[in-house]
Amino acid sequence: MKTRFRLLILGLSSSFLAFAGTLQLFPSAIANPASFNADSVPASVDDLAWMSGRWIREDKGQFLEETWTEPEGDALVGMFRWARQGKFWLYELMSIEEENGSLVFRLRHFNRGLEPWASEASGPLTYPLASLEENKVVFENPERDSPRRFVYERNDEQLTIKMQGESEAGGDVFRFDLVP
Repeated sequence: MKTRFRLLILGLSSSFLAFAGTLQLFPSAIANPASFNADSVPASVDDLAWMSGRWIREDKGQFLEETWTEPEGDALVGMFRWARQGKFWLYELMSIEEENGSLVFRLRHFNRGLEPWASEASGPLTYPLASLEENKVVFENPERDSPRRFVYERNDEQLTIKMQGESEAGGDVFRFDLVP
């Protein structure tokens, strides 16, 4: 009986370790965007071609840059970097991917030296598409407090990015100019 019990425990432990390994290798298994938004907004990455380009902001000794590729296949890829007094201290790697007929925005933060943020060790921050208009897109994850929502909006040669909490009022607002 003891041998049979030990084999059962060993088998369960092996199954749990395999499951945990799957979560580490496939972080999307942790945060399945479909669970956030049952009424997904139909869209493709081609709908966001207006985001493509190199966008910069220089203000009070700070340099901020966000760059988005042209849509290709089923994804756009973005990069953000922020320097203070000529020294970069923050990087982000971002993607917008087609999933189940809609879009999902993911991002991951890195410190100088490409050290990933400990708070994102289990996977990237994930935000399903909440709404889409001409030159405006909103990604939202109601399971997060802050930021809960990312709003991207283009007006001519300016890109405005809002990171909002539970309320649509307030939050952080960044305005970038398109580099020709």
